[in-house]
Amino acid sequence: MPMMLLMDPPDHTRLRKLVSRSFTVRRMNELAPRITQITQQLLDELPAFETVDLVWARTRR
Repeated sequence: MPMMLLMDPPDHTRLRKLVSRSFTVRRMNELAPRITQITQQLLDELPAFETVDLVWARTRR
């Protein structure tokens, strides 16, 4: 399936309606602590004081 962001209407519109309920301000605020926790865990796994390709570091698993 192509990325939703690259789709044109009406496919994009249809999919956006399906997922938009999950991305309300309230829901994002509820998820913020967990997102922060996961982000911190991922950053803690990276080598300190080195240049890191974040995409490679995350997708190499």
